[in-house]
Amino acid sequence: MLPSAKLFLSNVQYLADKRQIVAEFSNTREKVSKRYSFFPKMFFMLGRIPRGSFLEILSDLSQRLKVDFEGGKATIFGATFSDLKRANNLLADCFGFRSNLVEPERQFLIEKQWGYFDSFSFASGEPELVSSLDFPDIDLDFLSESLKDTLGELLFTNRSLASEIAQKIASSRLLKIPLVGREESKPPADIFLENVFFASSLPLSAGAASNTAPAAYGKVASRADFSRMVPVLSSVPFSNIGFETLNCDCCRPPSRRDKNVLSSTTVGVRFFREGFYFNSVSGLWAQRFHESKPNKGSRAQRRREYCYSFFPVGPFSRGEESEVLLPDAYSLEENGFAEILSDASLSWYCTARESALSREVNALRSWFSRLDLSMPGRSRQVVASKGLFFSQALDSNPEFFFHRAMRDGISSVLSSIPNALSSPGGRFFVEPVGLALDALKGVLLRDFRSAALSSGSTRVGFDSAMALSDADSLLTAFRKFSELYSVDKALVGIQNS
Repeated sequence: MLPSAKLFLSNVQYLADKRQIVAEFSNTREKVSKRYSFFPKMFFMLGRIPRGSFLEILSDLSQRLKVDFEGGKATIFGATFSDLKRANNLLADCFGFRSNLVEPERQFLIEKQWGYFDSFSFASGEPELVSSLDFPDIDLDFLSESLKDTLGELLFTNRSLASEIAQKIASSRLLKIPLVGREESKPPADIFLENVFFASSLPLSAGAASNTAPAAYGKVASRADFSRMVPVLSSVPFSNIGFETLNCDCCRPPSRRDKNVLSSTTVGVRFFREGFYFNSVSGLWAQRFHESKPNKGSRAQRRREYCYSFFPVGPFSRGEESEVLLPDAYSLEENGFAEILSDASLSWYCTARESALSREVNALRSWFSRLDLSMPGRSRQVVASKGLFFSQALDSNPEFFFHRAMRDGISSVLSSIPNALSSPGGRFFVEPVGLALDALKGVLLRDFRSAALSSGSTRVGFDSAMALSDADSLLTAFRKFSELYSVDKALVGIQNS
């Protein structure tokens, strides 16, 4: 007999001896279990390692592993997850690289594009994902009451514990991790990006948590935080930056003017002034220029004198030719400082398929937008029914409390992505992707600076993805800026005082 109502994905269990995943779907009245054949996997980048040598190292486990090669990458399937662990240890002993192993349950959910506590319909006999904001009202073995009733009771008796549980439920749904049972503590953005790397079929090093948290800011009079906007603009339909979609073989553009060309493209320019410096849109590219070119002392001195957040680019002499980033070149040409001569190194994104990073960011963005629309409506309903006591009623409503935790969790992850992906030396840094994101962020902030200056601001500064501006002109600048970027305004944090 088919379930009569929506069910929530309440549990996922890996059965190594049966080579299966058991997924449990339930509500407070019904429960359905589904079994799926499953073999966990990991990825390893070969580099210069011959395939024969690679297979020889794993020869003792050859009956327990299956290895597929594609380009310079090996995908290793294990009969069980324990076999993958043994293979990872062997490879780490030989090559010094220990791959990040994603637990089997999370691998399964990533491949299915499901999350814990997602809603499902069984109208066809098989689970079909339903886009829903409903609170996962289910029974759990370790709770005497339903999850919803438990959270509702805690909102009256122990708000700190209620907040912790709501955050855990939100994280389970967003990051595909179980509600309980995880001994390892990682920042949410780390888990999100681990999922993206796995979905992109890319190796990722195991190790300590990365510095993926957004920068902390002291008290600032007026600021606009664009950190959540950067990953959204890097995704479809605005762009499609991703590990597997950057500089793809199928969509190479003929020139820098094509729509899928990225800001990390470089072009050749000729300069018109002697002893000329400029500030690039990308601190990452400017750092690379500084490390690879002469006159390091001059740039370091100029950076100190002008209190720049990163090194200026230069100095250039009149008539000198050099490669610079495309948005820098357009700005230099517009202001009469240089002329563009030719394309140097094109960087582009795929238009045929969406990257895993874009897909996962868009999933977060969709949730964020829906929550941002639904929460005020819920507030108005409570105000209408509870009058002066609306605040107390909202704070004691499990679903509203859960939605707020979801929104806060999404905001935190989106804010952390730019820093995590564009920080050299970090676990998630892949230079082409990091540079593309950093250049995109720089163009966005430069556009906001232009809007702020044209709105009468006398001071516009930047700190990471934060724009600092005069209080009187911030909102006017943001309105002008919004005409250029048609994205959800809630994605930008505005503080004006």
